[in-house]
Amino acid sequence: MEQIYFFDIHCHLIPGVDDGAKDIEESLAALKEEHDQNVRWIICTPHVTADLTSQKAENIKASFDELKDRLKKTDFGQDMELYLGCELMYSESLAERLEAGEIWTMSGTSYILVEFLPSVSYEELYRAVGKLSAKGYIPILAHIERYLCLYKRLDRIRDLQESGAYFQVNASSLKGGMLNKRTTFIKKLCKSGLVHFLATDSHGMVYRQPDIKKGAEWVMHNCDSRLGQKILYQNGIAVLNDNII
Repeated sequence: MEQIYFFDIHCHLIPGVDDGAKDIEESLAALKEEHDQNVRWIICTPHVTADLTSQKAENIKASFDELKDRLKKTDFGQDMELYLGCELMYSESLAERLEAGEIWTMSGTSYILVEFLPSVSYEELYRAVGKLSAKGYIPILAHIERYLCLYKRLDRIRDLQESGAYFQVNASSLKGGMLNKRTTFIKKLCKSGLVHFLATDSHGMVYRQPDIKKGAEWVMHNCDSRLGQKILYQNGIAVLNDNII
């Protein structure tokens, strides 16, 4: 069977910039774990809010550049590629900050990774997707399994997709058994083509270590082969190339 390598579009492995990896040694250890689990492309997505200061932005970018440089000096990092993105907490001023270039997108593309509070209403979610799409951005909703308003609501998820949204789930959400109703729902979404990205959302080696392999294996064994390849890496490559999925 041909070896499949994975794409991780959501993780917090830039050292010392958010609640993820605390120092560069922890970052490199987490990247080694990602490599061991066949991840080869990673978009680093530190938490960013609309009130991000220019100094904080510069610190994030400097830490990312240092991490990227150190990775290439390791014995495992020669075939890994890091890209800079961010996980944006949605607010009404987000689109304006993006347009002003004060907050960045996923590796300079039209794609943005956006998160909301788990208690967000469907109406707010729908309005946000519409506003961001109207401004020319392509929103990827982070860890959609957390949003209570979408649980068991395939109709709402389809409507959001028609409005321009794509969806990411955490690989750990596929680990529950048959009696776990939320896991069953996420697996149904994957099979139906309503999940576009599987990611680790890793925060380093202390809190939420990289853990994509088992989830990726479930996708490979249970989804249509072409769909599985899209979820695990092709859609991620499309993001880098700024192509429509």
